[in-house]
Formats: sequence, C-alpha cells, structure tokens
Amino acid sequence: MSNASPTSSAFFYGTLLRPDIVKHVLNNDATHLKAAPAILLNHTRVRIVDRDYPAVVPSDKAEALLFKAALTPEQRSVQGILVTGITAEDLKFLDEFEADEYERVVLPVIPLAAEGSLDELVVSPDSSQLPQGTENSVSANVYVWVQSYAGLEARAWSYEEFVREKMWRWVNPEVHYYTNALSVEFGHPMKKHFGMDDTYVNVNHGSFGTVPLRVIEYSEKLGRECDARPDYWFRLGAEPRITDVRKKLAHFLNADVDECVLVTNATAGVNHVMRNFEWNAGDVLVSASSTYGAVSLTLKYTHDVRPHPDLSTMTFTFPMTHDEIVDTFRSHLRGIPRKEGQKVLAVIDAIVSVPGVVLPWERMVKVCKEENVWSLVDAAHAIGHIPIDLASADPDFWVSNCHKWLYARRGCAVFYVPKRNQHIMKTAFPTSWAYKSPDEVKPGENLFVEQFGACGTMDLVPYMTVAAALEFRKDIGGEKAISSYCHFLALHAARRMAEVWGTRVMDEDGSLTANMFNVQMPLPVHAKSTRDELTARVNAFKNRMLVEYNAPVQVSIQGKHWWFRGSAQIFNELSDFEYAAKHLKTLCDEFIAADEKKYGN
Repeated sequence: MSNASPTSSAFFYGTLLRPDIVKHVLNNDATHLKAAPAILLNHTRVRIVDRDYPAVVPSDKAEALLFKAALTPEQRSVQGILVTGITAEDLKFLDEFEADEYERVVLPVIPLAAEGSLDELVVSPDSSQLPQGTENSVSANVYVWVQSYAGLEARAWSYEEFVREKMWRWVNPEVHYYTNALSVEFGHPMKKHFGMDDTYVNVNHGSFGTVPLRVIEYSEKLGRECDARPDYWFRLGAEPRITDVRKKLAHFLNADVDECVLVTNATAGVNHVMRNFEWNAGDVLVSASSTYGAVSLTLKYTHDVRPHPDLSTMTFTFPMTHDEIVDTFRSHLRGIPRKEGQKVLAVIDAIVSVPGVVLPWERMVKVCKEENVWSLVDAAHAIGHIPIDLASADPDFWVSNCHKWLYARRGCAVFYVPKRNQHIMKTAFPTSWAYKSPDEVKPGENLFVEQFGACGTMDLVPYMTVAAALEFRKDIGGEKAISSYCHFLALHAARRMAEVWGTRVMDEDGSLTANMFNVQMPLPVHAKSTRDELTARVNAFKNRMLVEYNAPVQVSIQGKHWWFRGSAQIFNELSDFEYAAKHLKTLCDEFIAADEKKYGN
C-alpha cells in the first residue's frame, strides 16, 4: 500500500506557461511535475484591462457580454498545458497567486500529446490545433475569472505577445509577482497613481522627477493648512514636520539626523559648500568632463572671484569600467602639484547626469581620503535610485535631490555634512536668523541645523512631502522591488532600442547602468557642424519630441556620437521606449538629410 501523498492536475494557460514562473510561484524546482500540451473547450481566453495576464471565461458569457457576436471554434477553446503531479502545497501557492480574481474549478481538459518534463515542453498556445474528439479528456483544476466582466477586453490574450512585450519583467527573479499594498502592478497600471497626462510617454523621469498623486494631495493639504493660520504655521507648525522628515531621511541614508538638513536642490547644496570655504590662491577645485553643467559653472564662478582658486578638470571617456574610472581619478589627483596648507576639493558624481552612468563614488571618496583631498559628492540622482550608506561611505559633503527618484515635490534635496566638517558651514545662503559671527559662537555650540532652518519665508511644503513619498514607496513594495523593476527594465529597454536602431548600448555588461541607460543614436555628428548648430539640434530633439510626440527625451553628444539617455520608472513599460525609438529615428533621418543637403555627403 502506497504512502505517497495524493496529487492532482492543473491546466495552465497564461503566465504559468513559463516553467521559471511556475517554479517561482510554487517555491520549488518543479522537478516532480509532468506536463503536456492540452486544450480546454467551451472557454475563451481574453485580455484583462491593465494586466499582463489573461482571464478564462465560459465562451457563452464571452459571446454575450464581451464580443457581442458568435465566436469561432478556435475562439471557443483555450490552448495551454496540462500539468500533473500537483501537490497540496503546490495548490496552496497557486491559490495565493491567483488570489480572489479567479475561482479554482475542476473542468475536462484534453491532452494533445504525451506528457514529459515541464522544462522541456515547447509551448505553442496561440496555435489553432483542435482535438478530433473529447473521449480522451481528463479532469484538471482550472482558474476561471470570477470578477466583473467590466475589467475584461473583447480581445484575445496572446502568449506570443506576452513573451515579446511583457515577459521580461516576470522572469526577473528580483521582482515580486504579486500585487503590492496598493493592489497595482508596476508598468502602465502604475500610471494612475501619478499626475501625468494619459498620453504623456515619460521616458525622461530623471530630469525633473515625477510626483505621485498621493504626494501631490498631501502637499495641497499642507498648503491649505499653512494658509489657514500662516503665523502658527511658520512659528510653531512647520518645524516638527521638518524634523520628522530629517529623521526619516537620516534613517534612509544611515546617517545621523543632525548631519542632514534640507535645501532646494543639489546645485544649492554644492553652492553652500563652495561659498563657505575660505579659499586661497593656489587651492584647487577638481571636476570632470562629465560634471553637471550648473556645478561646473559654480566652480568656474568660485575661480573667477578672488582669491581665484585654480580649476583642474579630468576627462572621462565613456564607456569606462569602474576600475578605469578610479584609476583615472587617482592619477589626476596625484598629478596636482601640492604645497603645505593647500586645499584641494574634488566634486564627485554619484550618478552622472549625461550620460546617465553610475560612478564608483564610494571608492572615489576613499581615494580622496588617501590623497588628502576634500570630497563633495553631487548625488543629485542617487537617493531613491541606488542604495546609500553614508556612515560607510563617509564623504566630506554629500547632496541629493529628493524630487527626482524619491518622488517628493520639487524642489527638495537632502544635504549631508558630517559633524567633523560642520564648522566649515558658517552660514546658509541666504544667511539665516541663526547666523553668528565666529567670535560669538560659544565653545561646543553647533548651529549647523539651525542655520538651514530659518532662511527667511519660503515654501517648506516640498520638504515635508518626503514623508508621503517614503510612505508611498513602502506601500508599492519597497526599495528593492522598485529598484529591481526599474533596473531590469533599463537593461532590457537599452538592448531593445539598440536593436531597433542597429546601434549599441554604452556599457555592454551593464556595470554603468542603474535605472538610467544610454544608447547610441542612428545619427552621426557631422564634422562640419558648429557648436551652436549642435546645441540647436539638442534643443530640437527635446522640443520636437515634446511638441510632436508628447514624449520628453534627453540626448547628448559624447565623443563623435549622439546618445539617448533613458530613465526607467515603475510606470514605464518596454513599449514606451519603443515609441521613443521610433519617433527619434524619424527625427534622425530628417537631420541626416538636412546635413547632406547643407554639407554634402
């Protein structure tokens, strides 16, 4: 007498046609399962609004409630696989996966071939193969749609379309398949949680950020609260909320709360540092060819006024490995002539703006310590984009925009200065009510936090929205889920755009890519083009994509090539980047023709 636990069969017809997804859902290697191609008659597989996966419904209901017309025999059948060996534990996981959108019922299913290994089964569920009879049917568990038919489309769901356009995000082992606390999936279904126009194809989140509706509503509530009692707000009401946000950000960044203050943007943080140092002739300000434009100009201004500290710029030619970047950085610092009492400060990007590449900024900070150089990290794109541990990295100064990848309102940035360096920050700009002359500061007195808390009357609401942004991120799955989805999409979108254009991605191994990516565009930089002409073309790309195609883009020239920088967000799907690639190609072809007419071949 056998003591084996009883097993059953199930019919899979959607995302579970993929063995790797089955293994993830069942939380095992599925080696105990067998599978065969099979068909379910008198049922129809249709698309669900804003979902990657399908619904199966009785064909009579599909005719009456969805298609409003008679269905063909092929439409009245569902191709899939019959899986045997399903254990009670497997069924429990399947029930959790299908949740309350489906009901598990036992229906007759007809195998179309002998069963074999699940991994070796070749699935062709979009074929029109119909059985000659029903005498070979077997009973199997089938998950049938039980929610409102208003959520369904009168359109067949295609497995081939799923594989081509959607599967990439389901086979990422880091992305959770289940719905999150807001009961919405990443991708286009997430757009309803943001304030974007429905037709806006936002592939350039990185430039100005995108704000969730929840954060917008919270900011409007705070604005009304401020104007209801302005004096109370500015004298008593605002400070506790600002302190709470600073505590939340300090925890998020693994930093001391009294080392974190709020400023309007990353460029403002850089200016606070540059204008507080007491520079001397012969001091050196180090930047890179990839340093953000406004930051480079801040260093230039510092150089242009007395006592005129020197500028020193190193060149990064991407693609570069992280080791090459660190070696170039170290070599450049060591090549600066040094003298006693000299100050050398290096501006380091955590993530370069254009092109959108991740730098080994923690390693570069370490090099600064070794070479006795002050480190100022422009981390404008970092918070909410890559993991941050400031206690471990220990930069001298660090600033990051909360209104980009963290989802706060514009403008808001967190400015980090460790206590060892806070004596340098003698004043905020504008100078606040907390300012004291150096001879007025008592021994042990630290005014750093107060300096940034009383800088005149200003709108503090964007700072406060960080709390709502962090809560929103938690509710949609947390940092790992957000980062995993965006990173996986960035890698996939980069390859897809390069395929469409017949070009290349900037970093083949993905080491420079977080959630922004770079693809060479199908447009050469004409040798006779002037600087002004190229600047005009950059603006033409950006403005025409906005006006003609409602799609913001970021393009630049790197070396002798035009490059597209894409930003992958939780509301994006691969089709967004295919859309951008199509219309950018149209503009590229137009510009090539214009260059040939102007300059000749």
